[in-house]
Amino acid sequence: MNWILRHKNYFLIGSTIVLVLSAASIATFGFKLGIDFTSGSLWQIKIPNADSVEVREVFSKDLGIEEVGVSYDAPNQSYSLAFKEISDTDRGNYLQVLRQKFGDGVESQDFSAISPVISEELKRKAIWAIGLAMLAISLYIAFAFRKVSKPVSSWKYGVVTLITLVHDVIIPAGIFALLGKLIGATADINFVVALLFVMGFSVHDTIVVFDRVRENLILFRDKMK
Repeated sequence: MNWILRHKNYFLIGSTIVLVLSAASIATFGFKLGIDFTSGSLWQIKIPNADSVEVREVFSKDLGIEEVGVSYDAPNQSYSLAFKEISDTDRGNYLQVLRQKFGDGVESQDFSAISPVISEELKRKAIWAIGLAMLAISLYIAFAFRKVSKPVSSWKYGVVTLITLVHDVIIPAGIFALLGKLIGATADINFVVALLFVMGFSVHDTIVVFDRVRENLILFRDKMK
C-alpha cells in the first residue's frame, strides 16, 4: 500500500492518459449502433455446415446487402443476422437463396423488426438511464456520508463518486468505440446494460474506500479531542 501511495502520481497520470484516449476514441469514431438504436430487422436462422464468412458473403455478394451483422451460436448451428428492415417477401427470397447455397437444412427460426420510432425511443431512454443513474448514485453517496462532514464536506463525496463513475464508464466505452471501428462491434441494449453493470462495480469499490476514509476520519477526530 505504501508503494502505491508513493507512486500515486504515476497511476494518476496513466489513468488520465487512458481516459483522454478513450474520450478521443468516442469523439473520433463514435459508436457503431446496432438495430436497437437504428431500427432494422433481426433474423435468427439455422444454417448447418456454414461459417460466418460464407454467410456474410451470400448477403453482400449474392443479395447486395453490405451492412449485415452476423453472430454465430455454435451449439445450435444458428446465426443471428442484423440488417435494415426487410419485408416478408424479401425474407422469403433470401431464405431461398440461402437454401440454394447451403442446402435444405437451412431453417428460419425467429424474426423481429424494430421500427425507427421505437429505436429512437430506446436510444433516448438509454442515455437518460446512464445519466440519471450517475446523478442518483452521487446524490445518494453525498447523503449517506452527510454525518462525516469534517474535514471533508459530504457533497465532495458525491462529486468524487460522479468523477469516478464518468472515468469508469468512458474507458470501456472508448474501447468499444475503437472495436466498432476495427471489427464492427455494434452498440445495442446489451452494451448499455454492460455500462450500468460497470457502474455498479465502480460505486461498490468507491463505497468501500469511502468507508475506510470515514473510519480514519472518526478515529483521527477522537484522538484530537
